[in-house]
Amino acid sequence: MGKEFICRDLTKVEPELQLKVLNLLKNAKHQIRNTNGMDGIDIELFETIRTQERQDLLLAQGNSKVKHSKHQDGKAVDIVVTLNKQWTWNTKDKRVLKAYQIIGRCANDEGLQWGGDWKTFIDMPHVELKDKK
Repeated sequence: MGKEFICRDLTKVEPELQLKVLNLLKNAKHQIRNTNGMDGIDIELFETIRTQERQDLLLAQGNSKVKHSKHQDGKAVDIVVTLNKQWTWNTKDKRVLKAYQIIGRCANDEGLQWGGDWKTFIDMPHVELKDKK
């Protein structure tokens, strides 16, 4: 797998995460469809498991702050908002921001940690299994 390879195969992550992400996607899509003003907005799974090579690239680009990501352990995924079937991370668009907030609420409902809740490096597409206590 090269640097640019992005894995979108949900079966590559932990079974617990697979189930929670499927529920999250179903519930978030339902909420987006039933929210006024969200025409053209949808969501999709963007990235699941990640190689060290890809993680190093994201770190070098400033798109990650860690050397080792939970993506590499199958404990995290990224979910992207689409606007008119095009990926977007532009949270200045209120509809896109609202969709990411819906992802966050649905992630929390599933007992997942949402990267949008982080204080130092906000990562709205990111959801992960919480650490076991």
